Formats: sequence, structure tokens, C-alpha cells
Amino acid sequence: MAEALLVIVIENLGSFVQNQLSTYWGVDQQTLKLSSNLTAIRAVLRDAERKQITSHAVKDWLQKLTDSAYVLDDILDECSIHSTKMHSDDDRHTSCLSPLHPKDILFRFHIGKRMKDITQKFHDIHEERLTFELRVGVTEKQAVDDDWRQTVSVITEPIFCGRDQDREKIVKFLLEDASNNEDLSIYPIVGNVEVEDVGNKVWKKLYRRSFFQEAKSDRLGMIRSCKMHDLFHDLAKSIMGEECVIIEKGRLTQLPTRVHHLHVLNYDASINVAAFKKAESLRTFLDFGNSLRVPSTHCLRALSTRSSLLSPLKDLAHLRYLSLNWGSGASLNNLICQLPKLQILKLQDISQLRLPKELTQLQDLRHIVINRCKSMSEMPPNIGKLRHLRTLSTFVVGSKAGCGLAELHSLKLGGTLRIKGLENVPNEWDAKEANLIGKKDLNILHLSWGGSANSEGSNVNVEGVLEALQPPSTLKSFVMKGYKGRQLSSWIRNGAVLRDLVEVTLFDCDNCEELPPLGKLPQLKRLKVRGMKNVKWIDGELYDGVEEKAFPLLEELRVENLPKLERMLREEGVEMLPRLSQLTISGVSNLKFPRLLSVEDVSICETAFFMEGVVENMPCLKTLKIEEIKGLVVLPDQLSGLGALQELHILGCDDLEYFPEHVLEGLTSLRRLSILLCYNLKSLSEGVRYLTCLESLSIWSCPELVTLPSNMTQLTALQTVRIVGCSTLPYGLQCVPSLRTLDLSHCTCTSLPDWLGDMTSLQKLEIKFCGFLRSLPSSIQRLTNLSSLSIGECPYLKKRCERETGEDWQYINHIPEIILDYYTFPEEKTSRCSESIRRSSRSWNCFKPANKVVSSYSFDRIVDE
Repeated sequence: MAEALLVIVIENLGSFVQNQLSTYWGVDQQTLKLSSNLTAIRAVLRDAERKQITSHAVKDWLQKLTDSAYVLDDILDECSIHSTKMHSDDDRHTSCLSPLHPKDILFRFHIGKRMKDITQKFHDIHEERLTFELRVGVTEKQAVDDDWRQTVSVITEPIFCGRDQDREKIVKFLLEDASNNEDLSIYPIVGNVEVEDVGNKVWKKLYRRSFFQEAKSDRLGMIRSCKMHDLFHDLAKSIMGEECVIIEKGRLTQLPTRVHHLHVLNYDASINVAAFKKAESLRTFLDFGNSLRVPSTHCLRALSTRSSLLSPLKDLAHLRYLSLNWGSGASLNNLICQLPKLQILKLQDISQLRLPKELTQLQDLRHIVINRCKSMSEMPPNIGKLRHLRTLSTFVVGSKAGCGLAELHSLKLGGTLRIKGLENVPNEWDAKEANLIGKKDLNILHLSWGGSANSEGSNVNVEGVLEALQPPSTLKSFVMKGYKGRQLSSWIRNGAVLRDLVEVTLFDCDNCEELPPLGKLPQLKRLKVRGMKNVKWIDGELYDGVEEKAFPLLEELRVENLPKLERMLREEGVEMLPRLSQLTISGVSNLKFPRLLSVEDVSICETAFFMEGVVENMPCLKTLKIEEIKGLVVLPDQLSGLGALQELHILGCDDLEYFPEHVLEGLTSLRRLSILLCYNLKSLSEGVRYLTCLESLSIWSCPELVTLPSNMTQLTALQTVRIVGCSTLPYGLQCVPSLRTLDLSHCTCTSLPDWLGDMTSLQKLEIKFCGFLRSLPSSIQRLTNLSSLSIGECPYLKKRCERETGEDWQYINHIPEIILDYYTFPEEKTSRCSESIRRSSRSWNCFKPANKVVSSYSFDRIVDE
């Protein structure tokens, strides 16, 4: 760690001398002395880093070295920033850069004093090293003596107590296997190699050595997360000491003075702003909690925050990484442009976002990632001047000068590129200037036309524009929205061009008469098609019926609002979809499917006829979602044949009145049942006694369902019940013999029934957003197994449940865990609950059992969308 940092500082110091800045600011003598001391110190660092594990004195020496190296790095960085600014001012005002420049005199004095101080510090560190008898030039490739091995095993024992076998493997890796590989502590960047390429190469080497484990890939096969072996993690923590601090819960009021990297991981955790004052060397602050302020620590290099109070940004001139989540973008314009060293800018869920016109001044920018900032309607002009840019996740085509696709021409972009506003492209020649085919590192491409695309009187050849936007053949994901042409381009129709596509999404291409031969894409796993009123089949190509299969790897298919769709393939008798597991059908009235034994998850929306073939053609179905089907009074008889069904979710079926007993009789494997927004549902019928495997029951906004069947006593597997938006608890709930968790939310009742005390198996009770609820029944004191009571956003109830002083405290003081108001959502959200749930009805994940943090976040997203 210390060596890698020192190498960077030495390189920066060399650049400082090479650019004659040391002479210019009158610190050349200090620079020469610094360079000599740093070179001598670096020569013994390998030996020092080995001996720090057995010697506290050496460890303290390394800590002083690291702290001083950070200070020197800050000084050199400030010199670089000041020099760049002076040259910029010189260009604008045609003044001479000289030692007598008014803006420079104070800075010369300030830097001279700091350089003198830091030079003395490194001189002291250089002298102190002599007391440790450190050897020069020791490398990891040299043989490791037995004494070193013995020492490491003994020292690490307290850290890895009880893990002898694993510990020995780690030590063997560190002392033998790693010494036979190339050195990773310093990795030079030469030639045309980009820093991202070097980082990727180093990561892969560490992954092959098992330093990182359990890598998880996204839907396109790209690794997005991994874990560090816990023994490596513990060893790293012991070496880093106070340099790294992680806050997982609670409120931190004090930070170590040596802290350099601070992470807040939990939404419940927070940090007192005053604690930042002593953390003068803080270089990383990643806040995933609820901190309301940004630290003004001037040497900060990396910042991630959800705060909307961003005024401290103006003091963070050293910042390289900035990630902002939520809030308004109105205050960003001037602040971002005051970060001259910024390399990575990430903006997410920011309303009213407008990037500053002067963004192109930040010439070090390499990555601009913009996600879910839907209101952003334009880009800064001349963004093509950011010649180092490697990621630009969103580009909005404008009609003004410097806002066209030509700005993308020379940028070596990779990763994700979403191009919006294609209706503003005047012709195919302008589209070709984007040079998409030359961007070999692109993985995901979105092409989007707005509502005014190809409007009346427009002479734009939209088909020619699409033809000119041909992407590279390495593309993994392609999304197209709002295209108004009748024919698709040749590069889409030619399956050989995009053979590596894993997912394809085509939305609202109203005028398209046919789709490309998607069934012949050999790697395609996900296909989503919506809003194409003239399409009769998904694939109109001819197939070799003997050997060739259509959609050989397709796993997920989503088809919405294709009223004329008749078949998947024009040609009949072709084997298809051998791996399809997830199917969503909405707004399709005539589609017929063959027998699909692999399908396990089906969603049906506004398409009652399709249920008729579900049982016959998909006998292995495990999850069925039925949504907004008009005229559905009772569950269809065909569902009784789904003996393998484990989850049934019913949403927004306003006409549904009851569940026939013989239908439930066939659902013997059902584990989860969710019923949402079925306003006329009156009964589940006595057939519930057949649901002997049922573990979870959710009832959302079903006002007529006030009584449950009398034979709920037979549901011995039922452990979790969630009631949302109801006026009363359904009678019969108290009969469930093994109920463990009861979750009540957004209910309008003023009191809970006294029979709540009969639910003696209950262990966890959550009550939230029940603003009319006045009190708890006294019978709750009979719930001797109740271990957790959580109450949120229930003002009357909260007051009555206050410790010692509340009127209901006498009934609940036996409960080990009582949580009051851990939710802090605005009150006005409550009234919008039902409508918001309906609008977000396809967000089925929110109905799955989850812990407190996840479930509250999911519900918040439903309310806000």
C-alpha cells in the first residue's frame, strides 16, 4: 500500500520538476532533497512492509510515511491545479504568466512554506529508517526464509482464531504462490494502453489467484460484483488500521484523525458533521446512508452522496470521483465546473437535471454515467471536446450547433450508450457522423425517438437515419423505442451482423410491418416487444424443420400490445423455445403457443383467452400472475390442473368475486398467494383447506373481503400474512395455527379486534402508515411469543406506545424489541397508495417477503413511480 502510493508521489514529483514548476515557485532545493529521500525510502519499503506485521515500530513508521505521502500528493496536486488555472486565465486574458502575477504571489508563499515543512518530515522519516536495519531491494520474487513464515503464522493467529487450515492456505498463497507471479503493486501504463484496461487486467489476475471470489454477473454476462475472501479482508483491515472506517449502523460522532477512507453502508447509519473536522486527511467518502451534508475536507478524492446540500463541492478541487443520487440538479451547474480534476461523474435519479454548458472545461473527464434522470432534455454543446471520455451513458441529440451526433464521432466510448432525441437528426449523413460502428467497446445501445418523430411535413428519411446508426458487431444488448419507419435497417435484418446479441427490446415502433429474424440469433436470451400494431408474427423467416430450432437459447419473452399477433413464427411445425422459462403476455388476443415444458413463470394481463391454453401447454408452471382482466368473476376452472404451481398473484381484477372450491383443490403445491386491488372479492371459499403448503398470504386493498373461511385452521404451513389498505382485519385470521409474522399497512381501521390476542404463535408484528389507528387491544399482552413490534407513521399509536409514559405501554412492555417510527416517509404519500400500486402493478418484486430495509425501499419506489 505504502509503496504504491509512494510511486505515484514520486511520479508526480518528477512531473513537477519536468514542467519547471519547482523553479518557478522557488522550491527547487526542497524538490531535489525530497526526491533523494523518497528514492532512498522506496528502496527499503518491501522489507518494511514485511516487518510491520511483527514490529509495531516499523508499522508506525510506515503510517507516518503514508500520511506524509498523502500530504505531499495534495501539495503537488494543488500546484498542478493552480498551474492549469493560470494558463487558462492567460489564454483568456492574454496576460503573461510571471512570478509577479497578482494571483500568484500568495500561492508562491503558501506552497513554499508547505514544501519546506513536508521536506523536513520526509528527512526525519528517512533518518528514522536507519534504526530498523531495513534491507535494500527485497522483492516478493526472492525466497522467503523460514523465520518470516513462522512469524506470520503466529501474528495472524488472533485474527483468524479457529481457522488454522484456511489460514495456512492464505499464508502459503502470500509467501509462495504469489512470489512466483509478476508484481501487482506497481503496474505501468505504456503506449496506447488505457488506465481502465490496466485495472481490468489487474483485477482478472487477482480473481484468478482467488483474492476475489463469488463474482456475480449481470444479465449480459459481465461481472458486476464480487466478494473478498474473509481472511484477506481481515488481514487488510489489520494492516490499514484507522485509515479505513466503515459505519454499518448507528450514529458516529467522532472519527480517527488518520482516517483516509470512510464508508457509510446502512440507511439507518449517519454521521455527525462535526466529526469531519478532525478528519483532515479524508480522501474517500462513500455515503449510502442518510447523511444530510457533504464534508468540506479539501483533499477529498472520491465522494458518493444522497445529499442535496452541495455547496461544499466548491472547495473540493482535488475530487476525481463524484456520484450524486436523488435531489435536484438545479444547483449543479456552477459547482461541477469547479472540479478541475474530475474523472468520473455519476448522476442518478436527479430531477430537473441540466448539465452545465462549461462541462467541456473538465478535460480529465473519462466517464459520465447518467441513470434515471428523465427530465434531462439536452447536452452541453461540443461534448466531443472531452477527448479522454470513455463512457457517456446518455446522449440527447439537440438541434443547436455542437449538440448533434457528430460530437460522438471521435469519442472512444464503451459500455452503455443511450441516444435520445433522434427525431432531431436531420438526415442520414448526420447520423453516420456518430460512427457507432467504430466503437468496438460498446456493450449496450439504446436508440430512442421522441413523440414528435417523423411528424407531418417532415422530410427526414427516418429509415436512412437508422441504417446509418449501425453498431459494432460486439453488441450484447439492443433497445429501440419510438421508431416510426416501416422497414427496419439491413443490419438488423441480417442476423450475422449482431450474432452476439443477448437481449433485444423493441418498443412502440408503430409503423413496422414485420420484425427481423430474431429466432435465428444464436445467443438471444431475452426478447421484449411492445406496441407494434401491424405485426402478425415475431419471426417471418423460413427454417430447416429437421435440424434448426427457433429461439434456441431464449429464456424470457415479453409481448405487449400486439393486437394482430397470431404466431411466434410464420412457418408452422418448427421446434421453438426449448429453454423459455419466463413469459409475459399483455394486450394480445389471438396468439397461440405450442407445448412448452420449460416455462415456469407466466404473467397474463388484459388477455383472458390465453389462460385457456396455460394448463394444456405449460404443465410445469410454478408462478402465475393474472393482472387487470375484465369480466373475470371467478378463477377459471383450468387453473385446477396446475398441480406444480407454487405462486399465484392476482392484481386489479375488479370483477373477481370468489375462488371456486374445486379450483383451489388442485393447487396443492401453492406456497404464496397474493391478491391485490380486487375491490369486489368477497370470499376465498372453503377450498382454502386444500392449500396445505401455503406459507405466505398477501391481501392488498380488497375492501369486501372482511371474513376468511372457517377452516383456516388447516393451513398449518402459513407463517406470514400481509394486510394492506383494508378497513378491518379479516375475521378468521386468528384461526391460523402457525402464524409467525403479521404485517399491517395503510389500513383505515381505528382499532384492532380483541381476538388479536388469540394469535398466540405470532412472533413479529409490523404496523405502518395506519394513521387512523388509535390504540392497541389489551389482549396483545397475551401474545407471549411476540418478540418484535414495529410501529411506523402511526401518530396516535406511537404516542400510546411510548416507553413508560404511553397508555398502551402496560400491554406491550413484555415484548423484547419495540421499534417506533423507523419509517420517515412524508404523510401525503399515504393517500396515493392504491393508485400508485395500480400504476406500478408490474413491480411484482415488491410483494416478495423481504427484510425491513428492502421492503420499505420497494414500497417507497411504488409510491413514487
